[in-house]
Amino acid sequence: MATQNGSHGVDPDFDEFSKLPGDTIEAKIESAVKKSKVVVFGRSTCPFCIEITRTLVEQAVPFTYYRIDLFSGSDGTISQATTHEALKNLTSQRTLPYVYVNGNLLGGCDATKELISTGEFDKMLGASPATGNGTGDVDVEVGSTAAKTPMKIVGVDEDSTKITGALLEFPNTVDGRVIRLVGFQVCIISTLLAILAYKKDQSWHWVAVGLLTDFCLRFYAGAGISPLGSIAMFTAAAWDLVGPRWFNRQTGPVWGAGPPKQFAVSVGIFFSAMIVIFQFTHVWPAATVFAAGLAAASFLEWALNFCAGCWVFGYAIRFGIIPDSVYIVHINTLPETKLTWEDWTKTVNPPTPQKFRENFRDYPKNTKIDLHYKTLKTTDWEREDFDYIKHSKIAFFSSVIGVAAVPALFKFMSMAPRFQTSDLIWQILTLLSLVYTVIFTVPYIIKWIKYPQKIKSEWQHPMMNNAFTVPSMTLIVYAFLATGNYSTPLARVLFWIGSSTAFFLSIIIIGNILSTIRHPGHLNGAWQMAPVGLYIAAVVGPIVDPRYTQVCFLFFGFASIMYITLFIMTFQNVAINYLADPRQRMFSAIWFAAPSVASIAWTVLTASAAGGMYVMDPIAQTLFYVGISMGLLNIWMSWRRFLWADKFFMQMHAFGFPTAALAWAAVLYDGTVQTALTKVLAVVCICVACVISFVLTMRTLAGIARLKVFIPEHKWGPMSHLPLFQEAARTLLARIGTTTEALAEDPSNTRLLSSLKNSWTNFTTINTFYSTIKRNICLPQIGDFFPGHQAQALANNETMIQEQMKIDALLSSPAADTVALKTAMTDFIQLCRDTYDHVEDHIRPVVRRYIPGPVQKKIMVDCWDDAPKEGWWATIPIVVQNLPMQAQRLTYIRAFLWAMPERCQQIGTMVALGVDSVTWYRLKHQLPEIIPRGEAGWKKF
Repeated sequence: MATQNGSHGVDPDFDEFSKLPGDTIEAKIESAVKKSKVVVFGRSTCPFCIEITRTLVEQAVPFTYYRIDLFSGSDGTISQATTHEALKNLTSQRTLPYVYVNGNLLGGCDATKELISTGEFDKMLGASPATGNGTGDVDVEVGSTAAKTPMKIVGVDEDSTKITGALLEFPNTVDGRVIRLVGFQVCIISTLLAILAYKKDQSWHWVAVGLLTDFCLRFYAGAGISPLGSIAMFTAAAWDLVGPRWFNRQTGPVWGAGPPKQFAVSVGIFFSAMIVIFQFTHVWPAATVFAAGLAAASFLEWALNFCAGCWVFGYAIRFGIIPDSVYIVHINTLPETKLTWEDWTKTVNPPTPQKFRENFRDYPKNTKIDLHYKTLKTTDWEREDFDYIKHSKIAFFSSVIGVAAVPALFKFMSMAPRFQTSDLIWQILTLLSLVYTVIFTVPYIIKWIKYPQKIKSEWQHPMMNNAFTVPSMTLIVYAFLATGNYSTPLARVLFWIGSSTAFFLSIIIIGNILSTIRHPGHLNGAWQMAPVGLYIAAVVGPIVDPRYTQVCFLFFGFASIMYITLFIMTFQNVAINYLADPRQRMFSAIWFAAPSVASIAWTVLTASAAGGMYVMDPIAQTLFYVGISMGLLNIWMSWRRFLWADKFFMQMHAFGFPTAALAWAAVLYDGTVQTALTKVLAVVCICVACVISFVLTMRTLAGIARLKVFIPEHKWGPMSHLPLFQEAARTLLARIGTTTEALAEDPSNTRLLSSLKNSWTNFTTINTFYSTIKRNICLPQIGDFFPGHQAQALANNETMIQEQMKIDALLSSPAADTVALKTAMTDFIQLCRDTYDHVEDHIRPVVRRYIPGPVQKKIMVDCWDDAPKEGWWATIPIVVQNLPMQAQRLTYIRAFLWAMPERCQQIGTMVALGVDSVTWYRLKHQLPEIIPRGEAGWKKF
């Protein structure tokens, strides 16, 4: 007897399947897929099967669902195993579910959901109907193409599916290549640990601790923050670079679900923890067994692509220990993940940006202040314009000093009585850091010669010019590395070049800050770079030559007053103002760099002045405690996602030097207090500094290998909601165009017509709304800066709305001519694209180059106040839902928060009531500030 599955599905039982025509299971399967229009073969406990059936129900698609785990004939000929084997024999697909439409296999869950998202599923559903209308005793319109309204389920519905996903910051979708490369490294390390444990050799016990730490880091956030993971990511990036070019091999990620891999990592944590415990307690047989077991499991992972932890994870879902909803995020975002990767790596060779000049209206001659900008600066151009020279940036030197600080740390450790590390370590690290320094220094020197105007632009940038002190800071660090074993004269030269440059640049930069009009948007932690540089000079000067002590007190004095002042300003800015751009937030790391270096500087200066030993007095110890406190504060801010980002960018190197400086101060503090606890504290700080520096360096090298470092920096601001609306509109227009063409070929497909009308309603809602605010607010206020420049955009806007009304009339006609509709729609879509292109080529550059941030925020606020609020309630969720990539959704919402942070939860409510469960789950995790009252995670504003 067949049973009704929800409101749209039919579940035939085993008896009905066995009665289908055919002598073999394969024949019965073929009969089943011919009898009903949409057929799914799956398993009751399979999360992918559950998700595809849930999706079909939401899409109002009638279907027949065969749960093969319920097949159990008395003779054993038809069972789960035999049916699955028959499905494998009939197709090239190995895994459940099997989704058929009109007798044709679509694929599994991922393939079917991708077809649904692109609209291809509706086209296929409208093909010739199946021969039957259901199965068994239940009369369901399986073969009907009648349009049914999809079920609207949003993220905050009480009856919406509970989404779990991966824990903490672990990605829900991972690259299988990276997983296997990590497995290779774990296999090598654990094999060596097993051999050494068997020989009762404790020389590698700290390696076991490192392996455990790496597992813990990967459990928290995946491969991106662990040393082994970053090596794997660099290896994959290098292969993606050379594979297609040198070996004619197609490369790319092998996407897989994240939750089972995270479970496997948790198993690795257990095994590596046992290895550590048994090694330190000298239980060598047990340590050998666990190390060998970990080696075997990792060998299966990298060599055979068999994940033992994932296998156990699957059974845990089957027996209900882990909820089957854990895969929902991965399944629903896999097409987007693929799209994001393709968009990030594709090569379209966009045209070169063209210079554009426009005189002021009614002025007869050219002037020096005419409107200048470049057109065609698209996201494709930003992504592909790799130029090792032109796009070398002064800000990149924050990565250089972070790398140089590590050998300086180890050199100081070699001088510390309680560490006395080998000189060979810091000498090798120094050579490696010099290579890394050359990679970034040479192109920037050439840039001074080839593109002096770009250097000038960086210097005049109110937020970027602070980085000009960093090269001189790096020279001072190398002056310290040149003392003793190398050349003292060289150390003196490097010190004076670096310290004098740092001092005068600090005077100039801070003087410019005080004597130039600024607004709060310019204020960020990078302003503290100048005092940090002078603190470094105060540390190194007396070490290079004790006669430099007095001038170093000068550096220390100016650095101290500026540190205190700028710390208060930047701290208040973070506490009160909303930093919408995650890249600006990273400079909060300098909060613990300055007191850490200051504690060392005060110790060195007082010791040099008194001719004594480097021992921290209470003042230096207090400064060190401030550094530790600020470091812990940054850790908590990262936990709260304020300092967390899911995508790597170069500003993350702001953490490189501060952690090394804190570790250096911890070593000095340990040498002063000399307790077991201070030794542990110093070791922890050293390990954190080394891990952060190594991971950041490897991620940077991976970015260079992918040609994604020396490219134009993506810029956005409060007005970025306009181009992002256009991106969502383009997505809808592409869907509308595809559906219109399909409808012209199959006019009787009412499901396509319903889909077209739904997409068209969404498009007209946001396009009409944004056209209104552009006409009334945005373009006129932009025209206040350059009168008349907005005229063409306004004219294009009005023409587009008039043509939109004509399409409305065609669609509302009872007997619409689908061929005429296709022609009109094609012309209209091109008109919209031209209109949007004009805005992005001629309006957006003017906003970015000429309109200050506070004015952009005012325009945004005026748009909000002028437009009807019901329009925002309808528009914002449609735009968010139709932006193709998560980064765009986040930027769109942050653009509103940049201008109106006080409305964060109001905007969150609008989004929550209009987007699907998975989109809301991801947004509230990455933007917790938008969570409205009543939802888990809400905080009172």
